[in-house]
Amino acid sequence: MFTATGWAQDRLPAAGDYSIGFNAAPLLNYAGNLFSSSGTNQINMAWQEENVLMGTYFKSENLAYRGGLGLNMSSFSAGDSTDPSTSSTNIHLMGGLMKLRRADRIMGYYGAEAGLGIGSSKSQIGSGPETKTSNTSIMARGFVGAQYFILPKISIGAEYGLGLMLMSAKTGDLKDSHTSLGNDNSGGQITLSVYF
Repeated sequence: MFTATGWAQDRLPAAGDYSIGFNAAPLLNYAGNLFSSSGTNQINMAWQEENVLMGTYFKSENLAYRGGLGLNMSSFSAGDSTDPSTSSTNIHLMGGLMKLRRADRIMGYYGAEAGLGIGSSKSQIGSGPETKTSNTSIMARGFVGAQYFILPKISIGAEYGLGLMLMSAKTGDLKDSHTSLGNDNSGGQITLSVYF
């Protein structure tokens, strides 16, 4: 009994531990689309899926700080066709804190975080004029989730969030902005994390 208890305790992170993780949802969607007839086998990036790389620092056994970095770059050349040649770059940075609850192999958590995103894109048809767009977004969200430790210091988890996002975009002399509030990851977020 004492051995089993110690083994369970060693599974969960302690104060001073760090973790590195990523959101597996885009990869799972990509793999699923490979077997569909839709042909839309691309990795989609959004606020809930942009945190491809995530880091967490455990201040204590029930409080942690976390941050995320998302990077998405794409380019498409249409040659002389009527389809536009496009390129885009998007970067998201996020940071927040989380409160933890522990039970054997399961660690539940909830918290809040804020983020800043910047992006730019270019589009051109043939030898015609080039259209440039830039955008900026600010986001704040609350989240709740749980992680299950399949091995000591290795976990899989799921998370849902509710967020508010303000976004502005500029194309040439035209400016646009919008605000959205809602469940920012209705498809869920699936994470794989390693602690050390």
